[in-house]
Amino acid sequence: MTRNDVGRFWEWFERARGELSVRQIERQAGCPRGRIGNVYSTKAKPSEMVCQSIARALHEPPEKVLRLAGLLPPLPSVEDKSYGELVELAKELTIQERREVYDLMLWKYQTRRRSGGSLLPRDKGIDTPNNVEDVQGATKDSK
Repeated sequence: MTRNDVGRFWEWFERARGELSVRQIERQAGCPRGRIGNVYSTKAKPSEMVCQSIARALHEPPEKVLRLAGLLPPLPSVEDKSYGELVELAKELTIQERREVYDLMLWKYQTRRRSGGSLLPRDKGIDTPNNVEDVQGATKDSK
């Protein structure tokens, strides 16, 4: 996330919070005083925890706030058929199963990002962990 991206995130936050003070946002999110305020006052990159708190307080989907903060990749274009297929498949899963899939996807994204690799797919196939242990480690590590 570049400095401009961080600036755009906080500009969005200012518009989204409207008349609410940062302290009111923290109270509504049920988080300790300063969790959001300290990051906001320095206009630093928000953490996943700060984004989750903001989403809760503003009644926004956490994924939206995480994307705005650059912690999740942007949604694929509508032309990407796999995105539509993923949504349809997700509708058939339980909430717990969807959370497990989300955790795996977040782990995959963060691993690629940390390694300095491209955030774009390496090929048109599905990129999955090598074995069951990788999947289990992904869900445990991301919780």
